[in-house]
Amino acid sequence: MKAVSALVVAGLIFLVAVVAMEMSGGALSDTFGIVRSVSAVPIPSGGSEQIANVVLSNGKQIQAKVSRPGDARPGQSVHLTLSRHPTSGGWMYEVDSEKEPAK
Repeated sequence: MKAVSALVVAGLIFLVAVVAMEMSGGALSDTFGIVRSVSAVPIPSGGSEQIANVVLSNGKQIQAKVSRPGDARPGQSVHLTLSRHPTSGGWMYEVDSEKEPAK
């Protein structure tokens, strides 16, 4: 009976940790990919932002926001973080130039 209680408590603690991370807006996971192309996309407030089309190691193709121009070039291996968008709450990938991509 104690083992079952311990498992239930551990499960609840894990669930609370996941919910807290999602609510904090922090990165939930990270991965690496190869940039296929980069384009400028207009944003509603005016101006534009760079979006990279990236192929992940599992073959999935995604789009990632490029925070600093020049951080993603076609053919380059990049580090990506997956997190919740602060306003829409949707998932978003972002090029993380702070971490060294896999060689």
